Amino acid sequence: MPKYCGHLILKRSVSWQGTVPMSNTYHALRGEIFGVKCEHDYNWLLRTGYFRDPYKDFRLWPSDHLKKLRPGTEVVIVRDIGLGDLVIISAAIKALDEAHPHLRFAWATNSYHRELFENVPWLTCTYQISSMRGSFDAIDLRGFAERHHAKYTTDRIDIYFDYLLGSRPKEYRFCVPVLTEAERQWARQTLAEVPAPRVAIAAKSSTIHLRTFPEAQVIEVAHRLNEENMSAVLTYNDFLDWPADLNLTGQLNIRQLCAIVAECDAVISPDTGLCHLAEAVETPHIDLYSSWPPRLRLSHYRYAFPIWKAGSLGLPKCPCFDKRPTCTTLECMRAISSSEIIARVRQAIAERVNTNVREEEKTWAIR
Repeated sequence: MPKYCGHLILKRSVSWQGTVPMSNTYHALRGEIFGVKCEHDYNWLLRTGYFRDPYKDFRLWPSDHLKKLRPGTEVVIVRDIGLGDLVIISAAIKALDEAHPHLRFAWATNSYHRELFENVPWLTCTYQISSMRGSFDAIDLRGFAERHHAKYTTDRIDIYFDYLLGSRPKEYRFCVPVLTEAERQWARQTLAEVPAPRVAIAAKSSTIHLRTFPEAQVIEVAHRLNEENMSAVLTYNDFLDWPADLNLTGQLNIRQLCAIVAECDAVISPDTGLCHLAEAVETPHIDLYSSWPPRLRLSHYRYAFPIWKAGSLGLPKCPCFDKRPTCTTLECMRAISSSEIIARVRQAIAERVNTNVREEEKTWAIR
């Protein structure tokens, strides 16, 4: 009988070396397959038949084999979580669509992020993964960059372009979200409650506490914004009673969040999806990085004004690349002062485009 492994079915015998979380299929799968010690990723195991999805049949295609598909074939890009990754991948999929005009492309994601892909003219449709039934030609990007061998040395957007297109363009342009004028008008009316300039703040990372900006520092930054005659608009956090000028926590769906970010003058965000969303809608964003160097996420961005202290703190295991889940001190995040953030906000609002991101990379070196 087949054994369930997360939402996959193990079809052939694999003896694991170490522990693989049964509910998490995004990690690299290390094992001994038919007596040969090796390391294979999730996509390879799916394509070669070691695993299959019990609810649907994804006929997985490496991106370099797409030209072999018959004209008119719909290819589904599968990625379920990670707002930032979904935004990043949109640029690569648009380029993929232009490189393969004989194919049609669709998207499959979770229910919350599905609305992100509304009004995208070159997508045939957007599926909700849990509701899909039947057979599909697909490129499965679930956990792809998280497992990639170059994730500690290469910007994530380059990882996706290398895999999907085999090359990197000189400039990247994200293709989602496509906001309507009605959505922007709603955001302007909502933000009219507080005076400009308006700065959206996300305090919490959606993935790991190591990237979350501590509550006391968020409150201090908000007070400093008020002293500078700027309004703080809170979009995502865990402390609902926080006295922001405008607290929208828990009130926004994904498209409303996109519209609010698009109509704000700047965004303050930890290493989470909001900074990538701000880049997509061309809103300057101040990025508070901790466990990962910004050069692995933002080196191609035009509207990024990152702050990263981990590389210069001289602390052991810093940056930790999210490998210290029990860390409670958060030295690398607490080292970012409100004065530094306010200075970056003023710069971002005044300049909007940061043409020196590549130069700033030199100060991000790990010491």
